Amino acid sequence: MVNVSETYNPYTAVRDVDVLVDFDAVNTDAAEHATFTANDYNNISIFSNLTNGNKDISKYATCEAGLTMLDGSWSYLPTTITTQEIGWWSESIADENGDFANTPTLTGTLSSQYDCVGFTVFSDTEGNGIKEAIVTAYSNNTTVYSQRFYSNSRDMVIDLPANDFDKVILQVIKGTPNRRIKLNEFKFGILKQWNRNSIVSVKIDEAGDVAGEALPIKKATVEFDNSTHEFDITGSTKKYVNTRAMETATITFSDINSVSRPSQLFDNVIDLSNYATSENSYTMLNGEWMYLPNNNSGDYQVAYISNSISDNDGEFSSSPTITYTWSNKLEISGVRFLFEKNNYPKTINIYAYENNTLIGSTTITDNTNHDLTVNFATYNCDKLVLEFNDMNNGNRFLKIAEIELLRYADSWFNYLAKDYPLSINFVINGEKVFMGNKYYFETVKTRNGGLTAEITAHDFICQLDDQRYTHGSNTTINIRDFINDIFSGTGININYDFVGSPTINRTVPKNDTKRNALQLGSQATCHTCWLTRNDVFKVTNLDVGTTIRDTFNSSNLYSMDILNLSDYITQVRLEVNNEYLEEQRDPTIYTSGSGGHYREITNDCVNSSLGQSVADWLLAQKKRRLFFEMECRGNPALEIGDTIRITDKNGTSYLAVIYEQKFEYDGGLKSTVLAIA
Repeated sequence: MVNVSETYNPYTAVRDVDVLVDFDAVNTDAAEHATFTANDYNNISIFSNLTNGNKDISKYATCEAGLTMLDGSWSYLPTTITTQEIGWWSESIADENGDFANTPTLTGTLSSQYDCVGFTVFSDTEGNGIKEAIVTAYSNNTTVYSQRFYSNSRDMVIDLPANDFDKVILQVIKGTPNRRIKLNEFKFGILKQWNRNSIVSVKIDEAGDVAGEALPIKKATVEFDNSTHEFDITGSTKKYVNTRAMETATITFSDINSVSRPSQLFDNVIDLSNYATSENSYTMLNGEWMYLPNNNSGDYQVAYISNSISDNDGEFSSSPTITYTWSNKLEISGVRFLFEKNNYPKTINIYAYENNTLIGSTTITDNTNHDLTVNFATYNCDKLVLEFNDMNNGNRFLKIAEIELLRYADSWFNYLAKDYPLSINFVINGEKVFMGNKYYFETVKTRNGGLTAEITAHDFICQLDDQRYTHGSNTTINIRDFINDIFSGTGININYDFVGSPTINRTVPKNDTKRNALQLGSQATCHTCWLTRNDVFKVTNLDVGTTIRDTFNSSNLYSMDILNLSDYITQVRLEVNNEYLEEQRDPTIYTSGSGGHYREITNDCVNSSLGQSVADWLLAQKKRRLFFEMECRGNPALEIGDTIRITDKNGTSYLAVIYEQKFEYDGGLKSTVLAIA
C-alpha cells in the first residue's frame, strides 16, 4: 500500500476526486553539464541549486513590499548560507510596474551540445513569478532559437525546442512589481500538468501473475482536452521568430520617411498607435489620435512610414520596398507583418534570392489583415525583398510597426516517443495518492474529431521487449546476479523478498527478450515478479499476509457477484530444455501431482537442484482456485500484493491478496480489483 496519511479515507459518502497527470520531458544530462552565471545577483545566490531537481524550497521572509505573510509558512533567512536551497536571487528589485533599470540576465553554459524540447523555470512562490522574458539558445555563440515568453504564474513554460545548443540565456524583461527575481529551478525541458479541468478520462492497469507465468506491465491511458490542437497528430513543426536572421541582416528601405524608426521593427509590439498625419480625411477627432513627435523626442512606435502617399485608388506610383541581405544563407518559413489598424497594404510581393538568383516568390492579394502572417518557406536565402503595391484605402502612408522573420522548429509534441516519464496521482479529498511513473511508447491518438487526444503509456519493462537477452549459455548463475545484470544501468531498484541466492540455469532460449528472461528467472526460483509504482522490481510471492490493507463489502462494492473458480488442475508437468548443448537432448520433465487435469509449463532456466520444488510450487499456485473480481468505488492507495478482507453476500469473510487492478477516472473514480485467496 502506498504511503497515505492517518486520516486518509477513500470511501467518504461524498468524496472529491481529482487526477493529476505530469509529463516531464526533461533532458537531465544537459542539467548535469550546465554552469550558470548572472549579471545581477545577490551574494546569497547558489547557482548549482538551479539544476538539482528541487523546485519547491522554503519561503524566506525579506523586506520586499507586500511579500511576507504572517501565516507561519515563512522562514527567516539564515545568517550563513550553507546547505539551504536558494537558487538565483537578483540584487535588483523591480519597480512598481515590474520593470528593472538593467535587464537581469541568467546565462547557462553547457560543456557540450545538447537537445531539449524547451525550458521551464520555477520561482520561489506563486505570486513572485517572472512575467516576461526573452530566451535565446546558442550554438558556438550563434543564435539558433529565440523567443519572447509571458507568464502569470509561478512557473514559466518556454516552449522553445532547441537542437545542438551549448548556451542558453534568460533575459528577464518584466518581473513581479517591487520584488526580486528568486529562481529556484531551471529545467532543460517542459513540464506539463493536466487535471480534471483538462482530462476527459484516465485508465490504469497494473498486475502480477500468481504462478509467475507472465511479467505484466503497468499501462496508463489518458484522454485530455485538445481543443487548442497543441497535440498535432501529424507531429508537425511550429514557427518561431528567427532572431538570428534579424541580428545578422543588413536592411535597406526605399521611400522611407525621416520619422521612421527602423530599429523598432523587432520590438514585439502588439499594436501601432494612431498618429495624426496629413493624410486626406484620415485623422478622426474622437480623442484616440496623437500627434507624431519629431524624431528626437518622445517614445513612439513607428518602425517604418513611407515617404509617399497612395493615390485615390490606394496605389503607389513607386512601390515601397524593404530588403534584407545576409552574408550567410538562411532558412525562412514565413514573414509576419504588423501594420496600422484599418491601414494595411492589399497587395504584397515577397521575393527570395540566392546569389542574386530568384529562388522563390509569393504574392498576397486582397489582404484584409493588419496582423498578417505569410507562409513562405525557402532555404539557402541570402536576400529577401518585401514589396508593397497598394493600400486598402486611398491617400494613405504605409505604416509598419513590426516585421518578424519566421523559421520552423520542432514542436515538443514530436518528442513524445522518447522515454520521458508520465507521472499520475489521484487526489482523494485533497490528498495525493501516487499511481506511478509511466513511459511513452505509443503515439497519441485523436478522439472526437481532434477535440481530445489520447496517450497510452507503459512502464519501463516495456523497453525490455525490444532488447534481446544475449548472455545465454550452458552455465548456471544465482538469481541476484542474473537480474542485476539485466537491469544494469537502468536505475531500477530490485527487491528480492526471499533469503539466499537460488541458482538458475543461464539457458534462456536464444533470441528471447529480456522481459521473458526476467519472468523465467524469477519463476525458476519459485517466485513471481512485477514492477511496483515506485519502479522497484519485486521478486516475491503473491501470498495472503497478516496485515489487512482494506475491507470490501456491500458498502463499497457495486455488485456482490464477486466469487469465481478457476480451472481445476491436479497435475503440473514442468519441461526444461537446453538450446546451448552441442548435441540436443530430450527435455527434462518434472511432474507434480497426478490425474488427467494437468498443465504443461516450460521454463528452461530451472536448475536441477530446484526442478521438483518449482513443479510443486507451480501446482500449489494452480490449486488456488478461489478468486474474486470486484467492481468497487476504488481505493487507489492499494497495490499489487496487498492483503484485503472480503465479505460476500452471505456474510462469509475471506482473506485474499490483490494480483490485478484496473482504475477508471471519468470525473469520478471506480476500480476493478482481482484478488485470490
